[in-house]
Amino acid sequence: MAVPGAARRVDRLSGGAVAELVGRVAAGEVEDCLRMLTVTVIDVVDLGGESVVHDVLTQWREQGRVSPATRSQLAAVMTRHEVDAAFAHRSSDIDAQRLSFVKARALQCLSIAIDSAVGPTERLGEAAYEAAAAMGGTAGVVAVLVEFAG
Repeated sequence: MAVPGAARRVDRLSGGAVAELVGRVAAGEVEDCLRMLTVTVIDVVDLGGESVVHDVLTQWREQGRVSPATRSQLAAVMTRHEVDAAFAHRSSDIDAQRLSFVKARALQCLSIAIDSAVGPTERLGEAAYEAAAAMGGTAGVVAVLVEFAG
């Protein structure tokens, strides 16, 4: 997460336009926006078949939070994809590297979205940054944010 007072990663996207949209999402809308953003990135990256993703989304929707055990499983799957990306890079397999990278970024987006220890607007900004990395650009992120920005 960002260091208080430091520049946010989301500020780098589209010349600050994404950060401006994040700032326009009303506090009462942030959770719904985060859910839509994470579902969008999971769909685009094709992670819906990961059982831990299903478990996270189910717990988040039904209980408003995710158990520590499920969070740990999510972190393990994300780490697996990050390691796979590193190994693919070392073996010059660019396609496998990219696939593992985008999956890791999408899972990081989900992990940030469910982190209730961080403020909602900061979570949305960080999740938007990871979603843009996973989807290869800001178009999908902007499409979601525009639906919720006041």
